[in-house]
Amino acid sequence: MTKINTLSPIVLFTHKKSNNLKPILGSLPSIKKRKIYIVSDPEQNEMEKLFVKETKELIQSHPQSFFFEWIIPNSHKGVLHIFDYALDIVFEKEKQAIILEDDTIPSPKFFKYCEQMLEKHENNSQIGSIIGTNLGALHDAEMYCTVPIGMPFWGWATWADRWKSMPKDYSFWDRFILTENYNDLNTSILKPLLNSFDNNRKVPKSWDLKWAMFQLSKGMECVIPGSNLISNKGYSNLATFTKIENSEFENLPIDSSNYSNTTFQKSDQKLKHNFFQKQLVFLNEFANRKTPN
Repeated sequence: MTKINTLSPIVLFTHKKSNNLKPILGSLPSIKKRKIYIVSDPEQNEMEKLFVKETKELIQSHPQSFFFEWIIPNSHKGVLHIFDYALDIVFEKEKQAIILEDDTIPSPKFFKYCEQMLEKHENNSQIGSIIGTNLGALHDAEMYCTVPIGMPFWGWATWADRWKSMPKDYSFWDRFILTENYNDLNTSILKPLLNSFDNNRKVPKSWDLKWAMFQLSKGMECVIPGSNLISNKGYSNLATFTKIENSEFENLPIDSSNYSNTTFQKSDQKLKHNFFQKQLVFLNEFANRKTPN
């Protein structure tokens, strides 16, 4: 079993949004032995070139409290492919990882929560991911629960064996829709979520939908926290998808309470119910996102 004093590496995905990198880098636990993978997706055109350059320079100028390892593909991958590309590299070296993006601000408690849950569920193959946001569903700092669909993956963690078991194509979903389990879910309150997944199978939009689909098809659940531990600052014109005005999920407050002695305990159904209701609103926004680039 992984011990909490064995620090999980952090993977930080960056592209062209540098505004939030200082608070993100400043939030990382100041432990020199922790490895930080920096994923930098190259520009796809001249307009993005300056933004990508500024992002790299900001990271390179950060005080070296960590060991940085860069992952830079030869050409632009886009949101549909960059996560597969980078995490495949990371998980050839690491057994588990904590994952952030350049617009996701974590609570200091987020890292301890991830480490505790990674340790607790390491040998439970029915847990696929640890999710950092609860979309404002509840504020109970010492609770967590498991849900069948954990989106959004704004700040999260997982293990190499779970990630590497996902096929490159959607054959797993084609098999799943023929099962009784799918039919049961399709007549339940999860039907709106399944509609989004079916649409993504026809026209893939993003890596996170596929990852959620795979976990659901394999009966894996996701862990979510009782208080919100991630705030997404990416609702802007530079975003690939989150350009929605007046979203209730923009700048969600994060739990900044004392976390040093927190031991997370499994919650009752209230958190799960509230989270699902928030998910429906979120996925309604998600369904209206434009094709990624």
